[in-house]
Amino acid sequence: MSYDYGLNAAPKKEPKSYVVALALGLILGCFGVHRFYVGKWKTGLAMLICTLTGCLSIVSVVWYFIDMFALCTNKFTDVDGDELDPYNSGCAIIAGILVLLSLILSIIVCIFYFTMLLRAGA
Repeated sequence: MSYDYGLNAAPKKEPKSYVVALALGLILGCFGVHRFYVGKWKTGLAMLICTLTGCLSIVSVVWYFIDMFALCTNKFTDVDGDELDPYNSGCAIIAGILVLLSLILSIIVCIFYFTMLLRAGA
């Protein structure tokens, strides 16, 4: 008969902070820093490469908006599939409004840019 006194137990993993992931996503989201924070370093690196190479930056922007939507709706998980802790609905609403405003501003800038290109070409 053997006894286990907790010496072989796996150490408990601290859950990643929702507010930290949300703040990193808002500030440095296109660089994938929020993904590095939750342990998803492969996709974080892919997002960073997409941002730093000019031709793939649109992929990174779309990816950013998808991640921010997932963060705001509490669907974003860490590398092990665990939810971020603790979810803060107030922060999520504020972040969602900021992301929505940035999406609208991005669309307006793109429309303005393409109309300027069309005028220059005419």
